Amino acid sequence: MRLLLTIFVFSFFGAVFIGCDSGGSGGGGFVPTGDILAVAERAGQNQTIKVGGTEGAVPPGSTVSVTNLSTSETQNTVGLADGSFGPTFTGNTNDMFNVLVTNNGNVVIDIEIGVTLLRNAVESDLAQLGSVPADIQIRGSRAYVINGFSNNIQIFELNQNPPQLLFKIVVPPDSNPISMDFFGDNQAYVANNTGQSVAVVNISNGDCETLIVSAEDQGTTIPCQNVINVPSNTFEEPAGVLTVNDKVYISNNNLDENFSSNGNGFITVLSTATQQVLDTIAATGSNTTS
Repeated sequence: MRLLLTIFVFSFFGAVFIGCDSGGSGGGGFVPTGDILAVAERAGQNQTIKVGGTEGAVPPGSTVSVTNLSTSETQNTVGLADGSFGPTFTGNTNDMFNVLVTNNGNVVIDIEIGVTLLRNAVESDLAQLGSVPADIQIRGSRAYVINGFSNNIQIFELNQNPPQLLFKIVVPPDSNPISMDFFGDNQAYVANNTGQSVAVVNISNGDCETLIVSAEDQGTTIPCQNVINVPSNTFEEPAGVLTVNDKVYISNNNLDENFSSNGNGFITVLSTATQQVLDTIAATGSNTTS
């Protein structure tokens, strides 16, 4: 079991929020109430850029076509039930994107969006971000920034101009959270890479409701309200989380103290009802991350 902290190469000083009103050369009577935006973890080339719309940005069920105008890459998706959407690109944070939305054969949005730096919009809040932001998730009108070494998740409201920090969710010391996935309207599961644990957090009020961890790996559990113990070696450097129906799938790196493979990775399956282990699935390769 690896006890050293994983070093991430993510930097947040180049993080960007790309936003604009969702209005365009629309038709079909749709009036957007959300924004079209994009988020990247750092500025530069070959960056992961999440281009999407906040709640109410597009009609539910509409066809959304997003094109990187610099590379001509196009991704097609549909508007979710809350009117949001969110394809992911790899590109330059100076790239421009065209967002074309059609609903029942009518073009309701046809816009181009550019890039502005998050630090220019919320500089006072950026100083409070953790030293190792590991991931960013967008849901509805909020951005969730997962800060590894600072052991917290910060929640930004994107419908405000500029985006504002609402609150943060804190997990136990030395957890090193690196990924999360949402469950229902109010909860998310968070993979704590060096804490060898998974936290169930409330994304509405900021509580860490439950920490799922083996007795062997259990250390300080504050501020989590409850602790559920699972068998030893249930988690070995948990890295990715996916919730599907009533199950949670957690990928495990399975590394040793020298950051080398300790055998093939594996996937732990949890029940959302009991938070107990349902199954362990062997991976076909080492260092399983997703």
